[in-house]
Amino acid sequence: MGSMNNDDANIIVGQNLARLRENRNLSLEDVARLMRQQGYKWKKDTVYTIEQGRRALKIAEAHDLLGCLGEDPTDIGSLFRRNNEHILSLKINQLDSLSRNIQRELEQFEQQKQVIGLTIYADTSNGYLSDVLAKHYADRFTGILDDMTQTLKKHIPESKE
Repeated sequence: MGSMNNDDANIIVGQNLARLRENRNLSLEDVARLMRQQGYKWKKDTVYTIEQGRRALKIAEAHDLLGCLGEDPTDIGSLFRRNNEHILSLKINQLDSLSRNIQRELEQFEQQKQVIGLTIYADTSNGYLSDVLAKHYADRFTGILDDMTQTLKKHIPESKE
């Protein structure tokens, strides 16, 4: 992020507060009211001057403000991230989550693939397909599923759980 003077920090904090507030469709007065419920003597002008970078946000205020806005109150550093850093952080978290979900789906897919293969073989004993034809389709289907699984695994990193 590089070095940042107090004025720069106040501007970035203000921009982030405005973004968080707007993302939740809250007015300046809504945020002031939420902070008054936390024991602060905020007015809508207080929120406005912070958003404009003309008033510094105290640490205790930042903690409570993040909580009021549904954010992690311990992640005070999020208020100091420039917009592109914040977006990158969100995208990385989303990718990690997607990767874990895909990994779980692959594991379930492997289990289902085995069940499907067993079902096709079981159907031969009931006379639905000849043994040779059933084995051919089961092997072909299993091969296709194996190829799909390997392709997906190449493009998805291992989960860090």
